[in-house]
Amino acid sequence: MKQSDDVSNKVKKRTSQDLTGKRFGKLTVLAKTEKRKSGAIVWQCRCDCGNLCEKPTGELNAGFATSCGCSWRQPSVREGARYGRLVTVRPTGERSARAIVWECKCDCGGMVLVRSTMLTSGHTTSCGCIKKEIDEQRDFKNILTYTDGTCIEVIKDIGKKRSTTSPDTGVRGVTLKNGKYQAQITFQNKRYYLGRFTRLEDAVKARKQAEERVKEYVEEYLSDNHSTEIKFDI
Repeated sequence: MKQSDDVSNKVKKRTSQDLTGKRFGKLTVLAKTEKRKSGAIVWQCRCDCGNLCEKPTGELNAGFATSCGCSWRQPSVREGARYGRLVTVRPTGERSARAIVWECKCDCGGMVLVRSTMLTSGHTTSCGCIKKEIDEQRDFKNILTYTDGTCIEVIKDIGKKRSTTSPDTGVRGVTLKNGKYQAQITFQNKRYYLGRFTRLEDAVKARKQAEERVKEYVEEYLSDNHSTEIKFDI
């Protein structure tokens, strides 16, 4: 009889436990319902995401119930995490499509609010500056003149120094390789090798002759009588 009484007292104690106001993970217990699950009291709870749900005593006390279910649905986002150009600063109190809205800082300095799902899916990777840059590049390309894969505005200045000019020779398109001076030119997305020379002046001469051929192409284009093909037979 004593053992039976002990079991009865444990069950009574468990069923009379008041969980109102207690927190279990993201859940805050609001009130006891009239429902029972396997003999246990079912409690009405509010999740941090704003949803209401019902959980039995055993699941709450055992740690099996810690949210309305949003925890497994929501992607994990942490403060200071990087997504493209964006770095998460803090979660806001807002929700959008049930997802947490994060305040993020872009590498360009801009601040933006983004749903966690948009970050983890890779849909949003900047404050909008990437799209702006792409649009600007598209607009810039529209004002240039292209023919046969060649930008007329660029090849007008084909003889001018650029960041790609060889530091060994100081001449664009002429490089020093294995004791020889190699001349080349790029035109219509093709690279033409003009020869290897012992003397720098010979390599420079070959390059200059090729540049003159390109300039002739530009002049013909601008005179509305251009050819779409050029050969370097130097």
